[in-house]
Amino acid sequence: MSGKRRISLEARFWGKVDKQQPDDACWLWTAGIFWDGYGKFFGGPARRCLRAHRMAWELVNGPIPVGAMVLHHCDNPLCVRPDHLFLGDALINSQDAWSKRRNVFQTRGNPSEKLSVEQVVEIRRRRNAGESLARLSSSFGVAESMVCRIARGQRRGETR
Repeated sequence: MSGKRRISLEARFWGKVDKQQPDDACWLWTAGIFWDGYGKFFGGPARRCLRAHRMAWELVNGPIPVGAMVLHHCDNPLCVRPDHLFLGDALINSQDAWSKRRNVFQTRGNPSEKLSVEQVVEIRRRRNAGESLARLSSSFGVAESMVCRIARGQRRGETR
């Protein structure tokens, strides 16, 4: 025996949380973070990397039902405060995001698009008026080939 004291899973987990916030504010995860901004905790029954907010839910409420998601009332991915969390499914998650205007399609359309619909219309108008591909490319920060496809009315990957 090495004389090392084993720390409980709960103590290890809650030791990585900043609860020093006023009133009903978020309890922030202070350890590792996944690429998408959610807290990362190594442990749990399967000894694997878990999202910290899911671990917080399980420590307080028990196992998460299969297919359920742990969602945030506060929309803060680093928050692990149990009363800021609730269970839902993919539909509820989408409805929650939509009601809080967190859905990128509500503000910008397809998130992989570089140009708005208004910009595409403007490119077509200016190209039809004789403006060069090079100048339009520079003005809108896209390749000349993209401007050419837009002016022709082609979609991404489409050839004519």
